[in-house]
Amino acid sequence: MPSLYKVYTAILAEKVREEMEEKQLIPDNQTEFRKGKGTMDNVHVLNYLINRQIRRKAESAHSLLCLNS
Repeated sequence: MPSLYKVYTAILAEKVREEMEEKQLIPDNQTEFRKGKGTMDNVHVLNYLINRQIRRKAESAHSLLCLNS
């Protein structure tokens, strides 16, 4: 029975993910748990934004990092 449950939940999760991607219900900045994307994508974006602010000699730059699980 546990094996059947695992197969069922895997199929269901994939169908839900496909539907959410198709209807664009997941924001572009949500990269974790999405095929072809990961947390490092957001790290690169943050690094780019910080460097851009440094080049512009901005007085300040603000960022929020949430690490909740």
